[in-house]
Amino acid sequence: MTPMANLNDNIIIHIGFHKTGTSWLQKKFFENPVTDINSLAKYKERAKWVTEIIKPFYLYDEAKLLEFINDSYSDGKLNVFSLERLAGYPSTGGYDSLMIAKRLKSLFPNAKILIGIREQFSMIKSHYLEYLKANGTARLDELMSPPRFYLIRNPIFQLEYFFYKDLIEEYDLLFSKENVLVIPYELMSRDPFKYIEYICKFLDIPDYEDFLNQLPFQERINEKISARDAYLNRTYNRIFGSNNSLVTVTSNKFFRFLFSTFYKRLPLDFGKKLESEIKHSIESIPSGFFKDSNKLLEKRMNYHFEVNLQELGYY
Repeated sequence: MTPMANLNDNIIIHIGFHKTGTSWLQKKFFENPVTDINSLAKYKERAKWVTEIIKPFYLYDEAKLLEFINDSYSDGKLNVFSLERLAGYPSTGGYDSLMIAKRLKSLFPNAKILIGIREQFSMIKSHYLEYLKANGTARLDELMSPPRFYLIRNPIFQLEYFFYKDLIEEYDLLFSKENVLVIPYELMSRDPFKYIEYICKFLDIPDYEDFLNQLPFQERINEKISARDAYLNRTYNRIFGSNNSLVTVTSNKFFRFLFSTFYKRLPLDFGKKLESEIKHSIESIPSGFFKDSNKLLEKRMNYHFEVNLQELGYY
């Protein structure tokens, strides 16, 4: 199905990656009245959009998505379609990220693309803690190297997913390099005004200086889970199961009570144990694993603005 003519212009697609300040951008920038931007996929409606955009080919219905878009589209504003799941999902190695990119090209042929990246080791740790927050059960080393061979038949965590340049090059081919802005999360932390300024210039947002001081840069959206709570979550879910588990060790209510009452209250430094475990797993990644990819990525990013990824800790 061909998109309606008015969907060909004033569209920005923000694909993620995960853990690059996406929630803040969605709630505090794209949905902030002072910016006068229209968010197609409202923060509270993300599940509806994600469900449709990632369906397998035999269930995918572009017409249904276009109905969603037409219902949300505003002729008089810049329209933003922001979902971090569009870049794939780290725990499944981004296996469907190219399929999604091609679907976006069909939906929005003339869109501009915004892509946030983050230094890989920091990204892996942040994603892993989020995975445990969402009831994950595996250790990081188990995600990186599944202990049972048959697991590789499923989409799984892949270090190569964090070679950001590979997906970025696909978007360059689909939408052209001048329409794809890549921006590092670290800049958001160090100089949020400059970070938003780059985005506004790329999107041709006029008079952005008028609202920069009104943006709540200090507000946090997703509260981090502590390392201690993450470790306890994982222990609990490995024993009793979670929405990520097919089977459980036990479902005994008495043992659940014991765990909740006593184990969680033990004065042991579970957080330190998990931090040490994560550090060991990350240090097992070969030295310079991402270096060559990041150097090529830096050259690509300099197409829009000068950036030194080495200064930002990427290599």
